[in-house]
Amino acid sequence: MTVDGLPVQVPRPNGSVIRGYPIGSRLVEEAFGSTFDYILHNHLRFTVLYNSDEASKGSARIVGFKVRPMSIAHKSTNSNCSEKVRSSRDTLFRLKYDASQAIQGKVPVTYSYEISYQKSTLQWTDRWDVYLLGNQDDSFAHHMSLINSFMVIIFLTTCIAIILIRALKKDLYSYNELSIDDPEDNGESVGWKMVHGDVFRPPSTSPIALSVFVGTGAQIAVTVVLTLLLSFTKFLNPAMKGQALTNIVLLYVFSGAVSGYVSSRVFKFFGGKNWKLCTFATAVFFPGVIMTLFLCLNVFLAFYGTAKTVSFFTIISIFLLWICVASPLVFIGSFIGFKREVIRTPTKTNQIARVIPTSNNFLGYRFSSFLIGALPFSCASIEIYFLMGAIWMSQYYYLMGYLLAITIFIGIISALISIIVSYLRLVSEDHRWWWKAFWDTGSAGIWLFLYSVWYLCFRLSLSGVLPIIVYLTYMGMISLALGLYTGGISFLAVFWFNKTIYAAVKID
Repeated sequence: MTVDGLPVQVPRPNGSVIRGYPIGSRLVEEAFGSTFDYILHNHLRFTVLYNSDEASKGSARIVGFKVRPMSIAHKSTNSNCSEKVRSSRDTLFRLKYDASQAIQGKVPVTYSYEISYQKSTLQWTDRWDVYLLGNQDDSFAHHMSLINSFMVIIFLTTCIAIILIRALKKDLYSYNELSIDDPEDNGESVGWKMVHGDVFRPPSTSPIALSVFVGTGAQIAVTVVLTLLLSFTKFLNPAMKGQALTNIVLLYVFSGAVSGYVSSRVFKFFGGKNWKLCTFATAVFFPGVIMTLFLCLNVFLAFYGTAKTVSFFTIISIFLLWICVASPLVFIGSFIGFKREVIRTPTKTNQIARVIPTSNNFLGYRFSSFLIGALPFSCASIEIYFLMGAIWMSQYYYLMGYLLAITIFIGIISALISIIVSYLRLVSEDHRWWWKAFWDTGSAGIWLFLYSVWYLCFRLSLSGVLPIIVYLTYMGMISLALGLYTGGISFLAVFWFNKTIYAAVKID
């Protein structure tokens, strides 16, 4: 039961609350602790808390919704509800229980309720605190999620500080002090410096697709961080789900210039000339995939006649936002990006690509990128568990600060792990790092989808084909967004790292 979006609550003696109310209770014998009878809560005493100070004149804001469940054995089905209901031990509505045999027949039950209104000084923006802070187990889990992610960041940062920086310092000293005219004479025939003429060679496989993925990932990152930041500062109210979804769509639409700018800069660095195709693909790719899945799902829901079908007016509104606002902003960002100079690199690219030596290194296999993506996903697995419960099990998630921190931590972890793995590949003279840097953490989206399948099989109780299709469709959209977010950040981080380390080497 809810009022103004607030679930009904039963206060506990320790100050916390129970969401919902128990439909009945057990009567326990104190001497032996055994159950000897059951009672049914068929009378509900509601209390609605309101605050009239924040509302306009003549109105009020609902800030609380409490209930006291009671058991009343009404004398008749036509009980006078205007009288004050009083509960005592003799008036309990008992369900006769016998362990040796089940209850036979049907028992008529009369349900009743009463309601009272109580003025409160609680502010409307703080009305969810009692639900979120009352459960100590959830609070501990959220804190452990942050601590886990933070410790992973400390570990990865330490790896870079101790292993990479020390190794780089030693390598840079050797490369800069010894002659590089004849590498075989000074014994430096291997190492990351040997691929300086190929490390910035544009990818030969689908450079335009990689540019679009990175640009879209940057746009998703900006949208998610801005949404969570505005929610954390209470500029947006996540409790109003329709308004929150509208705000997310608008933020994504107005951040279209980010994807156009980033994709154009990357594509121009790759030597691409067809900037119109790149811009069009950036404007169409992610919104087109989401809209196609959404329309197919909506047609499917309309065929079954469900109440979840989105109106035709809403679909037209979203389509006009995409065509009239988002796409022009992508073209504006792309125009600015292509007008900028090409990103300069500290080394020149050789005309003939260097042959990558055969290695049994684990990092050379494609399956390694799939395994590496498990790290950023695992750091957010606790928060993902709570989010899944809020989305699919009618639970509530209102801790935007935790979610903002976890989102930033995922980005940092993706950047750090991709830098470490990319450096190890360069040491083994593997200069084809572009797509690998993206997929190393972009595979986190695959892990999320696999987790959603596990959640469907073992946590949800969906019956029928329709709910399963709806669930998998929406989780596929979310998994795609996560993969683009982590993959785009990894690509940009590795690009910056490679430019930094090769700029420190003296190359004739």
